[in-house]
Amino acid sequence: MKGDAMDNFAPELRIFGNGDQLVVAFDSLSGMDVKRAARSIQIPAAFKQLSFALEGFDKDSATDVGDRRTVLGKINLVTTDAGGETASHELADCQFVLPAIGKPSRKTIAPTSPPARPARRRRYAWSAAAASPISAKPTLLIDE
Repeated sequence: MKGDAMDNFAPELRIFGNGDQLVVAFDSLSGMDVKRAARSIQIPAAFKQLSFALEGFDKDSATDVGDRRTVLGKINLVTTDAGGETASHELADCQFVLPAIGKPSRKTIAPTSPPARPARRRRYAWSAAAASPISAKPTLLIDE
């Protein structure tokens, strides 16, 4: 991958208390993630360790088509309780479309087809609404 393609990757992770549970909200906040979707999970508030586990995001999960490189991967939140039992929770299933390595070809393939654009706008609107504070009443404006 190009060295600077993911330099601005800054995902958002929010954790809210909800009694004996914690609500964890995650969003990749990347326009290059064509499967971008905000996701919220609940985990027990009493845990011993909290960590992230990544799957994919390597050369085996990358494919080049035209002048684009698609990289697949998953981001998981792993909790360990006091008894040592671990549980994995999927936070994101990502598909990044990046500039490919090497000289760009003359044949440019758009990352999404025109029929997929309204669905993408809806996903972005839902992501924005889910990332807003819980006490606020989000308004979704979707024009197609």
